[in-house]
Amino acid sequence: MIRHRFTLELFLFALAVSRPCQAADDAESVTAVRLASQQYVAALKRGDRETAAAFWTPQGDLIDAAGRAAKGRDLAREIQPAAATAAAGPVLTVDSLRLITPDVAIEDGRTQWTGAAGSEAAVMRFSAVWVRQSGKWLLDSVRESAVDPNSHEARLQSLDWLVGKWVGAGDGPAIEVDCQWSLDRHFLLREIRTQSPEGPLTVSQRIGWDPASRQIKSWTFDSHGGHGLGTWSGDGQQWTIAAKGVLPDGRQAASRNILVRDGADALRWETVEHTIDGGPGPVHKLRLVRQSGK
Repeated sequence: MIRHRFTLELFLFALAVSRPCQAADDAESVTAVRLASQQYVAALKRGDRETAAAFWTPQGDLIDAAGRAAKGRDLAREIQPAAATAAAGPVLTVDSLRLITPDVAIEDGRTQWTGAAGSEAAVMRFSAVWVRQSGKWLLDSVRESAVDPNSHEARLQSLDWLVGKWVGAGDGPAIEVDCQWSLDRHFLLREIRTQSPEGPLTVSQRIGWDPASRQIKSWTFDSHGGHGLGTWSGDGQQWTIAAKGVLPDGRQAASRNILVRDGADALRWETVEHTIDGGPGPVHKLRLVRQSGK
């Protein structure tokens, strides 16, 4: 009995020691796959055919949304530089990345190609199988499927660039914004933290597609008790938000706001019209820069 107890304790000790090591190895592998994925997309964007092809195993294949199959290395050798095709290249969004075995990982996400004059192609979902061979992570299989253009997610793709963590820049008010997709990808969720004359203020906002009015709308609630509704119109790079709301003290407010994308990682926000109970209200003008995400 003593011998069996000692053997069991020794086994549990070894297991406890090995788990942190395994977790560290897994985290390192996930980081390596993520880096390989980013490098592969970068090669596609610059039209580096041989580098892109080298990210595929010899037998690796891709099946697109139409069911057409091709060898990954063959497809990679047909790509053109983004500059030559008046396109900005694929934008990759990774939704999940997990290890199946120490040498096999599955990456799920979405790609979106931006064409000439900023036009946006349909969003494609993908599931990619990465395998580690000779110490290098390679693509062995990619399966694509189209996102329903009438889905709530597709309707909001022109605002996908808002995802990430943002902070105020310059001499504007101190402000932090965190924007993420909801788990069902039906809404964009924004948390805005700033200061007001009454003290710290947190604003929770849900941006979504309203199928009744066939418009993008936002529903806003603040930590002081105010709430509002906004109607969005724009072209992906610049948006006008017509907002109406109720202040915590019951007064009625209305505003017209302009949101402009300013490069890849900055935006400008300006309140051009603001009324409170019919009288003039304060106007705001600020610039935000992305700190992380996207």
